[in-house]
Amino acid sequence: MFIAFIYIFIIYYLQKVSRLDQLEYDMNTISAGDFTVELDITAEMYQDYMENFYEPIGSKLKEEKSKETYSPALYLKKHLSQEVG
Repeated sequence: MFIAFIYIFIIYYLQKVSRLDQLEYDMNTISAGDFTVELDITAEMYQDYMENFYEPIGSKLKEEKSKETYSPALYLKKHLSQEVG
């Protein structure tokens, strides 16, 4: 009976330690991918953006006063960062 109790106690202990090791591993392997967001943009949404918001010279951006030229993808990224952020 005493051996069975010790056996149950050891199994319980190993389960708890294993769970803590798994949590520690998860905390040590957090990456930027865990915090990224994927946005599905339809063709209509992109067309609306190109007609109403995109300007090759970045004068519509609040933070930028320079006359640098931006690709549509970079301007969309900056625009979404301002709108969502």
